[in-house]
Amino acid sequence: MQQTVKVENNFNALAALEKLQYMHDYAKSITFATILAPLLCIPLYKDSTPATLFNGWFVAMIVAVIARYLLIKNINTDRTTDTNFLLLHLATSSVTLVWGLGWFVFVQETGNSFDQYLMYEICCLTILFVGMVGYCVNWKTFCAFTIPLKVPELIFLIMNYELSVWPIALGSMVAFYLALKMSFLFSRSWEKSFALRLRNDTLFEQLTAEKNASLAANVAKSEFIATASHDLRQPMQAINIFIEMIDEKNLQTNESNIFSRMRKSVSVLNRMFNTLLDISKLDSNFSITQSNFTIHTIVENLKNTFVDLCHEKKLGLIFKYNDCVVTGDAYLTDKF
Repeated sequence: MQQTVKVENNFNALAALEKLQYMHDYAKSITFATILAPLLCIPLYKDSTPATLFNGWFVAMIVAVIARYLLIKNINTDRTTDTNFLLLHLATSSVTLVWGLGWFVFVQETGNSFDQYLMYEICCLTILFVGMVGYCVNWKTFCAFTIPLKVPELIFLIMNYELSVWPIALGSMVAFYLALKMSFLFSRSWEKSFALRLRNDTLFEQLTAEKNASLAANVAKSEFIATASHDLRQPMQAINIFIEMIDEKNLQTNESNIFSRMRKSVSVLNRMFNTLLDISKLDSNFSITQSNFTIHTIVENLKNTFVDLCHEKKLGLIFKYNDCVVTGDAYLTDKF
Protein backbone atom coordinates (compact mmCIF):
# COMPACT_ATOMS: atom_id res chain seq x y z
CA MET A 1 0.00 0.00 0.00
CA GLN A 2 2.78 2.44 0.91
CA GLN A 3 4.63 1.55 -2.31
CA THR A 4 1.50 2.32 -4.35
CA VAL A 5 1.07 5.69 -2.66
CA LYS A 6 4.75 6.48 -3.25
CA VAL A 7 4.51 5.64 -6.97
CA GLU A 8 1.34 7.72 -7.31
CA ASN A 9 2.93 10.69 -5.55
CA ASN A 10 5.99 10.40 -7.76
CA PHE A 11 3.81 10.35 -10.89
CA ASN A 12 1.83 13.38 -9.71
CA ALA A 13 5.06 15.28 -9.08
CA LEU A 14 6.46 14.41 -12.51
CA ALA A 15 3.18 15.28 -14.23
CA ALA A 16 3.00 18.61 -12.41
CA LEU A 17 6.56 19.50 -13.45
CA GLU A 18 5.84 18.56 -17.06
CA LYS A 19 2.67 20.65 -17.11
CA LEU A 20 4.38 23.59 -15.47
CA GLN A 21 7.25 23.51 -17.95
CA TYR A 22 4.88 23.45 -20.92
CA MET A 23 2.65 26.25 -19.63
CA HIS A 24 5.62 28.34 -18.53
CA ASP A 25 7.16 28.12 -22.00
CA TYR A 26 3.81 28.98 -23.57
CA ALA A 27 3.27 31.95 -21.24
CA LYS A 28 6.69 33.33 -22.20
CA SER A 29 6.01 32.80 -25.90
CA ILE A 30 2.84 34.95 -25.90
CA THR A 31 4.35 37.86 -23.95
CA PHE A 32 4.55 39.95 -27.12
CA ALA A 33 0.88 39.26 -27.91
CA THR A 34 -0.03 40.25 -24.34
CA ILE A 35 1.64 43.61 -24.93
CA LEU A 36 0.30 44.11 -28.45
CA ALA A 37 -3.38 43.31 -27.73
CA PRO A 38 -4.02 46.30 -25.39
CA LEU A 39 -2.35 48.60 -27.91
CA LEU A 40 -4.90 47.53 -30.54
CA CYS A 41 -7.64 48.84 -28.24
CA ILE A 42 -6.38 52.41 -28.77
CA PRO A 43 -7.72 52.79 -32.34
CA LEU A 44 -10.79 50.69 -31.53
CA TYR A 45 -12.04 52.36 -28.34
CA LYS A 46 -10.10 55.53 -27.51
CA ASP A 47 -12.44 57.89 -29.37
CA SER A 48 -15.66 56.16 -28.31
CA THR A 49 -14.76 55.74 -24.61
CA PRO A 50 -14.59 58.46 -21.95
CA ALA A 51 -10.97 59.47 -21.50
CA THR A 52 -10.96 58.86 -17.75
CA LEU A 53 -12.25 55.30 -18.13
CA PHE A 54 -10.00 54.46 -21.05
CA ASN A 55 -6.87 55.89 -19.42
CA GLY A 56 -7.66 54.16 -16.13
CA TRP A 57 -8.17 50.83 -17.91
CA PHE A 58 -5.03 51.26 -19.97
CA VAL A 59 -2.89 52.08 -16.92
CA ALA A 60 -4.34 49.04 -15.12
CA MET A 61 -3.48 46.90 -18.15
CA ILE A 62 0.11 48.21 -18.18
CA VAL A 63 0.46 47.35 -14.49
CA ALA A 64 -1.05 43.89 -15.10
CA VAL A 65 1.26 43.18 -18.05
CA ILE A 66 4.33 44.21 -16.06
CA ALA A 67 3.18 42.14 -13.08
CA ARG A 68 2.59 39.19 -15.41
CA TYR A 69 6.11 39.52 -16.84
CA LEU A 70 7.74 39.68 -13.39
CA LEU A 71 5.70 36.78 -12.02
CA ILE A 72 6.53 34.55 -14.98
CA LYS A 73 10.19 35.54 -14.77
CA ASN A 74 10.28 34.44 -11.12
CA ILE A 75 9.15 30.91 -11.95
CA ASN A 76 12.23 28.70 -11.60
CA THR A 77 13.43 25.37 -10.29
CA ASP A 78 14.60 26.88 -7.00
CA ARG A 79 10.99 27.26 -5.91
CA THR A 80 8.55 24.51 -5.03
CA THR A 81 6.08 23.33 -7.65
CA ASP A 82 3.12 24.70 -5.68
CA THR A 83 4.78 28.12 -5.45
CA ASN A 84 5.50 28.13 -9.19
CA PHE A 85 1.90 27.22 -9.96
CA LEU A 86 0.70 30.06 -7.71
CA LEU A 87 2.94 32.52 -9.54
CA LEU A 88 1.66 31.26 -12.89
CA HIS A 89 -1.98 31.54 -11.80
CA LEU A 90 -1.46 35.10 -10.55
CA ALA A 91 0.33 36.02 -13.78
CA THR A 92 -2.42 34.68 -16.04
CA SER A 93 -5.35 35.96 -13.99
CA SER A 94 -3.97 39.50 -13.56
CA VAL A 95 -4.18 40.31 -17.27
CA THR A 96 -7.45 38.50 -17.96
CA LEU A 97 -9.09 40.25 -15.00
CA VAL A 98 -8.33 43.63 -16.58
CA TRP A 99 -9.74 42.36 -19.87
CA GLY A 100 -12.86 41.23 -18.02
CA LEU A 101 -13.28 44.66 -16.42
CA GLY A 102 -13.10 46.14 -19.90
CA TRP A 103 -16.80 45.30 -20.30
CA PHE A 104 -17.61 48.14 -17.92
CA VAL A 105 -15.26 50.50 -19.80
CA PHE A 106 -15.74 49.95 -23.52
CA VAL A 107 -19.41 48.95 -23.87
CA GLN A 108 -21.41 52.14 -23.31
CA GLU A 109 -25.05 53.14 -23.85
CA THR A 110 -24.43 54.95 -27.12
CA GLY A 111 -25.73 54.69 -30.63
CA ASN A 112 -23.07 52.19 -31.61
CA SER A 113 -23.31 50.10 -28.43
CA PHE A 114 -24.06 46.99 -30.49
CA ASP A 115 -20.83 47.39 -32.47
CA GLN A 116 -18.86 47.97 -29.25
CA TYR A 117 -20.52 44.95 -27.65
CA LEU A 118 -19.85 42.69 -30.63
CA MET A 119 -16.22 43.78 -31.02
CA TYR A 120 -15.44 43.29 -27.36
CA GLU A 121 -17.16 39.90 -27.36
CA ILE A 122 -14.91 38.86 -30.23
CA CYS A 123 -11.84 40.11 -28.31
CA CYS A 124 -12.81 38.13 -25.19
CA LEU A 125 -13.57 34.94 -27.13
CA THR A 126 -10.24 35.26 -28.92
CA ILE A 127 -8.44 35.57 -25.59
CA LEU A 128 -10.40 32.57 -24.30
CA PHE A 129 -9.32 30.35 -27.17
CA VAL A 130 -5.72 31.57 -26.98
CA GLY A 131 -5.70 30.50 -23.34
CA MET A 132 -7.11 27.08 -24.22
CA VAL A 133 -4.11 26.38 -26.45
CA GLY A 134 -1.58 26.82 -23.66
CA TYR A 135 -3.35 26.14 -20.37
CA CYS A 136 -5.76 23.24 -21.02
CA VAL A 137 -3.12 20.75 -19.87
CA ASN A 138 -3.96 21.81 -16.32
CA TRP A 139 -7.61 22.64 -15.67
CA LYS A 140 -6.83 24.63 -12.50
CA THR A 141 -4.54 26.98 -14.42
CA PHE A 142 -7.11 27.33 -17.19
CA CYS A 143 -9.74 28.22 -14.60
CA ALA A 144 -7.38 30.83 -13.13
CA PHE A 145 -6.99 32.23 -16.64
CA THR A 146 -10.58 32.20 -17.85
CA ILE A 147 -12.75 32.85 -14.77
CA PRO A 148 -11.43 36.43 -14.26
CA LEU A 149 -12.15 36.98 -17.97
CA LYS A 150 -15.72 35.66 -18.14
CA VAL A 151 -17.18 36.31 -14.68
CA PRO A 152 -17.03 40.14 -15.11
CA GLU A 153 -18.78 39.65 -18.46
CA LEU A 154 -21.55 37.68 -16.76
CA ILE A 155 -21.93 40.40 -14.12
CA PHE A 156 -22.04 43.03 -16.86
CA LEU A 157 -24.74 41.13 -18.72
CA ILE A 158 -26.88 40.92 -15.59
CA MET A 159 -26.40 44.58 -14.72
CA ASN A 160 -26.91 45.83 -18.30
CA TYR A 161 -29.36 43.34 -19.71
CA GLU A 162 -30.89 46.03 -21.96
CA LEU A 163 -27.56 46.34 -23.84
CA SER A 164 -27.02 42.62 -24.15
CA VAL A 165 -27.60 40.73 -27.35
CA TRP A 166 -28.87 37.60 -25.68
CA PRO A 167 -28.22 35.07 -28.46
CA ILE A 168 -24.58 36.20 -28.53
CA ALA A 169 -24.41 36.41 -24.73
CA LEU A 170 -25.81 32.90 -24.30
CA GLY A 171 -23.42 31.60 -26.93
CA SER A 172 -20.54 33.22 -25.06
CA MET A 173 -21.57 31.61 -21.77
CA VAL A 174 -21.99 28.22 -23.48
CA ALA A 175 -18.50 28.61 -24.95
CA PHE A 176 -17.26 29.43 -21.44
CA TYR A 177 -18.87 26.29 -20.01
CA LEU A 178 -17.60 24.08 -22.83
CA ALA A 179 -14.11 25.52 -22.50
CA LEU A 180 -14.04 24.66 -18.78
CA LYS A 181 -15.35 21.16 -19.45
CA MET A 182 -12.90 20.64 -22.30
CA SER A 183 -10.00 21.77 -20.16
CA PHE A 184 -10.96 19.29 -17.43
CA LEU A 185 -11.26 16.39 -19.91
CA PHE A 186 -8.10 17.36 -21.77
CA SER A 187 -6.17 17.62 -18.51
CA ARG A 188 -7.20 14.06 -17.56
CA SER A 189 -6.41 12.80 -21.07
CA TRP A 190 -3.01 14.45 -20.95
CA GLU A 191 -2.22 12.77 -17.62
CA LYS A 192 -3.13 9.35 -19.06
CA SER A 193 -0.96 10.04 -22.10
CA PHE A 194 1.90 11.15 -19.85
CA ALA A 195 1.53 7.99 -17.71
CA LEU A 196 1.69 5.87 -20.86
CA ARG A 197 4.80 7.73 -22.00
CA LEU A 198 6.49 7.13 -18.65
CA ARG A 199 5.58 3.46 -18.87
CA ASN A 200 7.01 3.23 -22.38
CA ASP A 201 10.19 4.97 -21.23
CA THR A 202 10.49 2.49 -18.35
CA LEU A 203 10.01 -0.47 -20.69
CA PHE A 204 12.56 0.98 -23.09
CA GLU A 205 15.08 1.36 -20.26
CA GLN A 206 14.43 -2.24 -19.18
CA LEU A 207 14.89 -3.50 -22.74
CA THR A 208 18.08 -1.47 -23.06
CA ALA A 209 19.40 -2.90 -19.78
CA GLU A 210 18.53 -6.45 -20.89
CA LYS A 211 20.18 -5.85 -24.26
CA ASN A 212 23.32 -4.55 -22.56
CA ALA A 213 23.32 -7.54 -20.21
CA SER A 214 22.97 -9.89 -23.18
CA LEU A 215 25.82 -8.17 -25.00
CA ALA A 216 27.95 -8.33 -21.86
CA ALA A 217 27.21 -12.05 -21.48
CA ASN A 218 28.08 -12.64 -25.12
CA VAL A 219 31.35 -10.73 -24.71
CA ALA A 220 32.14 -12.73 -21.56
CA LYS A 221 31.42 -15.97 -23.41
CA SER A 222 33.68 -14.96 -26.30
CA GLU A 223 36.43 -13.95 -23.88
CA PHE A 224 36.11 -17.29 -22.06
CA ILE A 225 36.31 -19.26 -25.29
CA ALA A 226 39.27 -17.24 -26.47
CA THR A 227 41.05 -17.66 -23.13
CA ALA A 228 40.27 -21.38 -22.95
CA SER A 229 41.42 -21.89 -26.51
CA HIS A 230 44.69 -20.11 -25.80
CA ASP A 231 45.34 -21.89 -22.51
CA LEU A 232 44.54 -25.35 -23.90
CA ARG A 233 46.48 -25.03 -27.12
CA GLN A 234 49.97 -25.46 -25.66
CA PRO A 235 49.32 -28.52 -23.40
CA MET A 236 47.34 -30.21 -26.17
CA GLN A 237 50.21 -29.68 -28.60
CA ALA A 238 52.63 -31.11 -26.01
CA ILE A 239 50.46 -34.21 -25.50
CA ASN A 240 50.24 -34.79 -29.25
CA ILE A 241 54.03 -34.49 -29.58
CA PHE A 242 54.66 -36.91 -26.69
CA ILE A 243 52.25 -39.45 -28.20
CA GLU A 244 53.96 -39.24 -31.57
CA MET A 245 57.32 -39.82 -29.86
CA ILE A 246 56.18 -43.18 -28.46
CA ASP A 247 56.90 -46.16 -30.70
CA GLU A 248 54.20 -48.82 -30.37
CA LYS A 249 56.62 -51.51 -31.57
CA ASN A 250 58.56 -51.24 -28.33
CA LEU A 251 55.45 -51.82 -26.22
CA GLN A 252 54.09 -55.09 -25.00
CA THR A 253 50.74 -56.29 -26.36
CA ASN A 254 48.79 -55.19 -23.31
CA GLU A 255 50.56 -51.84 -23.22
CA SER A 256 50.04 -51.40 -26.95
CA ASN A 257 46.28 -51.87 -26.54
CA ILE A 258 46.19 -49.35 -23.72
CA PHE A 259 48.30 -46.90 -25.75
CA SER A 260 46.00 -47.35 -28.74
CA ARG A 261 43.00 -46.48 -26.63
CA MET A 262 44.84 -43.55 -25.14
CA ARG A 263 45.70 -42.32 -28.64
CA LYS A 264 42.02 -42.53 -29.63
CA SER A 265 40.98 -40.69 -26.46
CA VAL A 266 43.48 -37.93 -27.20
CA SER A 267 42.13 -37.84 -30.74
CA VAL A 268 38.62 -37.30 -29.33
CA LEU A 269 40.00 -34.62 -27.03
CA ASN A 270 41.64 -32.93 -30.03
CA ARG A 271 38.37 -32.97 -31.87
CA MET A 272 36.57 -31.47 -28.86
CA PHE A 273 39.22 -28.80 -28.64
CA ASN A 274 38.84 -28.05 -32.34
CA THR A 275 35.09 -27.85 -31.84
CA LEU A 276 35.66 -25.24 -29.16
CA LEU A 277 37.76 -23.29 -31.61
CA ASP A 278 35.01 -23.62 -34.21
CA ILE A 279 32.49 -22.13 -31.80
CA SER A 280 34.87 -19.25 -31.28
CA LYS A 281 35.00 -18.83 -35.05
CA LEU A 282 31.22 -18.81 -35.25
CA ASP A 283 31.21 -15.64 -33.13
CA SER A 284 33.55 -14.14 -35.72
CA ASN A 285 31.11 -14.95 -38.58
CA PHE A 286 33.60 -17.17 -40.38
CA SER A 287 32.57 -18.68 -43.70
CA ILE A 288 32.05 -22.40 -44.26
CA THR A 289 33.74 -24.49 -46.94
CA GLN A 290 31.44 -26.42 -49.24
CA SER A 291 32.56 -29.84 -50.53
CA ASN A 292 31.20 -33.27 -51.47
CA PHE A 293 31.62 -36.14 -49.01
CA THR A 294 29.92 -39.44 -48.19
CA ILE A 295 27.86 -40.42 -45.19
CA HIS A 296 30.19 -43.41 -44.78
CA THR A 297 33.07 -41.05 -43.93
CA ILE A 298 31.17 -39.55 -41.02
CA VAL A 299 30.01 -42.97 -39.80
CA GLU A 300 33.57 -44.32 -39.79
CA ASN A 301 34.77 -41.37 -37.73
CA LEU A 302 31.97 -41.86 -35.22
CA LYS A 303 32.66 -45.58 -35.09
CA ASN A 304 36.36 -45.06 -34.35
CA THR A 305 35.46 -42.55 -31.61
CA PHE A 306 32.95 -44.64 -29.69
CA VAL A 307 33.77 -48.30 -30.38
CA ASP A 308 36.24 -48.66 -27.50
CA LEU A 309 33.91 -46.87 -25.08
CA CYS A 310 31.05 -49.19 -26.03
CA HIS A 311 33.33 -52.21 -25.72
CA GLU A 312 34.32 -51.21 -22.18
CA LYS A 313 30.66 -50.85 -21.23
CA LYS A 314 29.83 -54.13 -23.00
CA LEU A 315 27.49 -52.41 -25.45
CA GLY A 316 26.99 -53.11 -29.12
CA LEU A 317 27.48 -50.30 -31.63
CA ILE A 318 25.59 -50.60 -34.91
CA PHE A 319 25.14 -47.93 -37.59
CA LYS A 320 22.29 -48.22 -40.08
CA TYR A 321 22.45 -45.78 -42.95
CA ASN A 322 22.20 -45.43 -46.70
CA ASP A 323 25.47 -44.22 -48.04
CA CYS A 324 25.26 -41.25 -50.39
CA VAL A 325 27.19 -38.18 -51.40
CA VAL A 326 26.19 -34.92 -49.74
CA THR A 327 27.38 -31.33 -50.03
CA GLY A 328 28.47 -29.24 -47.05
CA ASP A 329 31.37 -28.53 -44.71
CA ALA A 330 32.67 -31.99 -43.90
CA TYR A 331 34.90 -30.72 -41.12
CA LEU A 332 32.13 -28.95 -39.23
CA THR A 333 29.66 -31.76 -39.81
CA ASP A 334 32.13 -34.24 -38.40
CA LYS A 335 32.74 -32.03 -35.34
CA PHE A 336 29.14 -31.37 -34.46
